[in-house]
Amino acid sequence: MKKLFLKRNHTSLSHTLRTLSLHSIQIIQLCRAGSVSDAILLLSSINSTPDQQNAVSKPIIYATVVHACTKSLHFTVGLQLHCHLIKSGLETDRFVGSWSSIISGYIRVGRPRDAIEMYLEMLGFDIELNAFTLSAVIKACSRLGSSN
Repeated sequence: MKKLFLKRNHTSLSHTLRTLSLHSIQIIQLCRAGSVSDAILLLSSINSTPDQQNAVSKPIIYATVVHACTKSLHFTVGLQLHCHLIKSGLETDRFVGSWSSIISGYIRVGRPRDAIEMYLEMLGFDIELNAFTLSAVIKACSRLGSSN
């Protein structure tokens, strides 16, 4: 059987696919371990390497990192990553989780008004809501009401 090779650096296709999977697993494990900064650095280094620019193009990886950012209060980075998802077309209805994570993150840092604004923006994209999102929005409304 003939082996397929990519033209750049003579890397085999199967090796590239294994490496991409390894990077995805590493990013998920770093997020689970609470090493969000390391996960972000790995994601950035992968995306800045020309040979691997689309290495981690799976939206679920980005959603995992966005969620980890909001849990660890790396909020600005989470927002930037979320914007990248939208601009690149990777964010879809299937990944309502990253929207919900941002909304929850705003609530966690005491910014219920921003959480509600994010919810309204989400509605503008016709993204289907789930129970988690609705629960977070209700919490934002109650916090907004109690702060007045």
